[in-house]
Amino acid sequence: MSFDREQVAKAYQAALRVSRAQLFEATKSLPVSLTDSAHTPYLGWAGKNYRGGTVLIAKNPGGGGDSQVETTALDARVIARLKALRDSEAADASGLLDELTDAYHAQLPTIGMGVLLNRVLSRAGETLDSVAFFNACPYRTRNDEKLGARTQKKSRELVAAPLLKALNPDTIIYLGVEVGREASKTLKARWTYVLPRAINDKQLNKDAEPILTQLEGDTPARLVYRCNPL
Repeated sequence: MSFDREQVAKAYQAALRVSRAQLFEATKSLPVSLTDSAHTPYLGWAGKNYRGGTVLIAKNPGGGGDSQVETTALDARVIARLKALRDSEAADASGLLDELTDAYHAQLPTIGMGVLLNRVLSRAGETLDSVAFFNACPYRTRNDEKLGARTQKKSRELVAAPLLKALNPDTIIYLGVEVGREASKTLKARWTYVLPRAINDKQLNKDAEPILTQLEGDTPARLVYRCNPL
C-alpha cells in the first residue's frame, strides 16, 4: 500500500473537526482556566518523513490546572496552526499539516512530553520526523482528571480509529496505561506496546523499562519488515 500524505492530512483535519461536545457530556471535565483553549483540539502531528511506520498515541493533552492564566508564545503558535488546518477549505491540506508539525516540534523541548518522546524514540531507533503522534482525545480536562468510559470510547471511534486507518502504522506505542488498556485490544499494529507513564513525564515510570527494552529489541525486526513489507 502506497503512502499518501495528503490523505493523512485530511484525516488529521477531520479529527480536528470532532468537537468537544461529541466526546464529553455537556460541560463535564471542562477546564476553568484558558477557557477558549479548552475547546481547542490539541490533536498532534505527523513527522515529515513518516511513511507508515511508528505512531505514538497519548490519552489527552495536559495543562488543565485551574491556575493557568496565560498562553505561551509556543502554545499560541500550535493553536494557530491547529485552527488553520481545521478550518481550511483548500484542496491541499498537507502543507498545513507540515506547518502544524513544525509548531509542535518547536514546543516539545519545553514540555514533559518532549522528554518522554526523546527517551522512547531513542530506544525505537526513530526521530521526531519519522513518527506520527496524536492524542486519542484532543481536549484538556479540568485538573487533568481521567477520562470517563464514554469519552474514551467516543475518542477511539471518532479520532483514533480513522487516524490509524490513514496512517497505516506497523508499530503503535500507547503512551500511558489509561489510553492503551482498552484501545490496544482493537486498535493495534504488527507491533503494539503500552508504556506506563510518570506523572510529569520528566522521569521514567518504574514499570516502563521492560517495555522500552522490548521495543528496542524489536527494532531490528521492524527495519527488516519496512525494507520488505508483506
